[in-house]
Amino acid sequence: MPPDKRCFYLRVWNPGDGSRSGPIGLGFKIDEEVALPGTGLRIKISRPGIVGDHWIIAARPSTPTEVVPWTLRSGEPPHGPRRFYAPLAMFHWTFSSALGRAVTVDSCRRTFRPLTRQKGCCTVTVGDESKSFGDFTSITAALASIPVDQPAKICVLPGEYAERVVIHGRSHLVIEGCGATTILSSPATSPTVDGLISISASHDIVVKDLTIAATGQFGVRIADPLVGYLSRAPQRRIRLEGLTITSTRNGSPGDPSLDELWMPLTGSAPFPMSTIAAFQVEALVISRCVNTMVGDLSGAPNISLVMCTDTTVRGNRFQTVNNNGGKRLAWGGVQIGFGCERVLVEDNWIEGGSGYGITFGTGTAGDEVPGDLDIFDPVGRFVLVAADDALYHSKASLRETAEPRGGGPLVDVGYGTYCRDVRILRNTITGMGSSGISVIGFHAAPEEEFEAYDTMETPDVEIADNVIRGNCAYPFDGPPSPDHVDYAAVGGIVLADSDNLRIHDNAILGNGAEETLYPICGIYLMHGENVAVENNRVTGNGKRPTTDTPFLGHRFGIGLMLVGRRLGGLPDAPMIEGDARMPAARVRGNVVHHPMGKALQLHGIGPMFVEGNVFVAKARGVPVVDDSTGRCVDIHNLGQSPELIDSASIPGDLGFLPTPPLLWDPAEPLPVDPMFADGRVLFTGNQVRYSPEGAETGGIQCVNRFQSYGDVAVLDNQFFVDFPPETSGSIDNDTTVVAWSTRTANNRWVDPAVAEPYYTVASATTAARMNITALNQATRCIHVMISGVLPAIAGNPVDYNQTLTACDDEEEEPVPLAPP
Repeated sequence: MPPDKRCFYLRVWNPGDGSRSGPIGLGFKIDEEVALPGTGLRIKISRPGIVGDHWIIAARPSTPTEVVPWTLRSGEPPHGPRRFYAPLAMFHWTFSSALGRAVTVDSCRRTFRPLTRQKGCCTVTVGDESKSFGDFTSITAALASIPVDQPAKICVLPGEYAERVVIHGRSHLVIEGCGATTILSSPATSPTVDGLISISASHDIVVKDLTIAATGQFGVRIADPLVGYLSRAPQRRIRLEGLTITSTRNGSPGDPSLDELWMPLTGSAPFPMSTIAAFQVEALVISRCVNTMVGDLSGAPNISLVMCTDTTVRGNRFQTVNNNGGKRLAWGGVQIGFGCERVLVEDNWIEGGSGYGITFGTGTAGDEVPGDLDIFDPVGRFVLVAADDALYHSKASLRETAEPRGGGPLVDVGYGTYCRDVRILRNTITGMGSSGISVIGFHAAPEEEFEAYDTMETPDVEIADNVIRGNCAYPFDGPPSPDHVDYAAVGGIVLADSDNLRIHDNAILGNGAEETLYPICGIYLMHGENVAVENNRVTGNGKRPTTDTPFLGHRFGIGLMLVGRRLGGLPDAPMIEGDARMPAARVRGNVVHHPMGKALQLHGIGPMFVEGNVFVAKARGVPVVDDSTGRCVDIHNLGQSPELIDSASIPGDLGFLPTPPLLWDPAEPLPVDPMFADGRVLFTGNQVRYSPEGAETGGIQCVNRFQSYGDVAVLDNQFFVDFPPETSGSIDNDTTVVAWSTRTANNRWVDPAVAEPYYTVASATTAARMNITALNQATRCIHVMISGVLPAIAGNPVDYNQTLTACDDEEEEPVPLAPP
């Protein structure tokens, strides 16, 4: 820089008059001006302050502004000192007229341990370096730092962690987060559908209080990397507690079709996977979790258990929520797959999805060796059928074949469903597209007429104190398949083969769309022995449509199709299970109001006990030509009295089975196998009401039917049939009782009967070899008949009954003896 351009800048700070002697500071009075020596400035303090108050003034008399900051010209609070206050406690005052004023004190003081005493129960901590700070920044790194054989606890602090956690060969390990503030999510490029948390070959593991967001993969999967079915020791004592798990699809591959729901071998799935899937786990506990599937198309359940024993699922919420299109297409619910034993499912809320609330059974593809993930593969497990508005539902059947992943020829699809000792208690199951609780499906009818039907076995099941409401909520796509219509059912509770079954104290309400053409049941069981259905409220399931003809299929408030000992074999070589001295069924204390179909159907072999129920039916719904079955209550026992066997003949006028009756072979000395013995039926203390509407009031052959080759007792019941006002109709028989022996006594029938021609021909007709029909009361006639084939029995018949309308003693009404 040229010398003539060089400048020297000097700032001079004028310290006033430069005095160094005398007292420090200036005296002042409120609102009186005081001169600042050597500055030409005067100040005025307008109010008292506290010790330490001060101002810093840059006085520049030769400048236009004179002082900085400029706000001092108009007044300004002290510049300092700055004061900070730490609350020591919070006082809370309350006042009530009873207790007066009260105060509670919460201390705000926190103590800190010395740095040398910071260790607690956490072996290591994990923080994300943003919301928290720990020993490690990832759970995987923390897990790797702990020796495999060392018990440990990993505390995951608040933060977001995009990583997959693999727990293999560990024991006595706890991973605990901070609830909603600890978020574990799928990595952006997830290489697998396997669990976001994967547990294998481990025992005594606890995972709790984490928020898990799984995309295209399981939330938590517990299974060995190589599924060995029975070859590997199960994992033991795994506990999942307080988890919030959400499962969504990987949207990048595009929307899958029904035939593209195979789990991919690599990469993540284009549909939501199960939030929890467990295989071969002993002593698994799932509690206080919120498990959510986003409702994109998926055949996977919300939670899947396969070959798990001593399992507890308690206090959780399992839900399927709307996808972006406002639909819930994922299957959802809880699956109890094959091989599960001693399972307790209690106090859970299960809502939403196109499938069942609780599913028994697991699907398998026949030509594939089960691999890493096949056991949880949804294909073949359920039949999803496209319906209106792109909803999908189970048709309560199994597809016979499916295309394997990657293409190729169709493979046979089977199932594994044997599971036992399951208790389902105090759950709420609502808003499912199909049944509330159901087996995975039903096979098609056998190709050969007498071929055995293979059923799904679920012995020793208890279903109690549940609320099963508003399921079968999606419209079904067409009628049941003709190959399944005689076996399959949907509704509140649907089971196939369940010995020692107890269904009690449940509320099964309003399942089925508001008006549905599809057949809906409250409780349905294909087969079982020692079945107890007690104290349930089964009302409003499957409301009758006002237009169109309903589909064929099973419609029962309670339908027990073939209970008791099981019959099989061929016509020339019948086979039956041995007599286990167990009752076929006990139906007690239920309140059943079924809008469309029978209130009770009970068919089988062995003792049947029906007591203290209220049965109400509104309409048959589907016309059947020459239907002689009971429209409200129909009980049919194939068992027979030993006396009938001893007589070596079956009275033809009691034959209500096809000829020859009951597999009778004239070439044999006895008509049937003695294992058919015991056809006892006790129907007592019940109230039965049938209220048909419209066309349903005409041509009614039978309202209630009781049939057996053994003994039938119909005692102390009240039967009531009413037509809508201003409606006429016709009833041949309110009640028919046909048996080897009967005591039909102390009953009351109220039937439509105003004047001739009477709407009701007979309130009751009884026919038996040994017949006591006495002390009954009825609006219309009571016909008492005996078999005329065998020699007469002294004192037969007994006929001391009261009828409101007179009956011709010679009047006879043919008894409908044959099923349609």
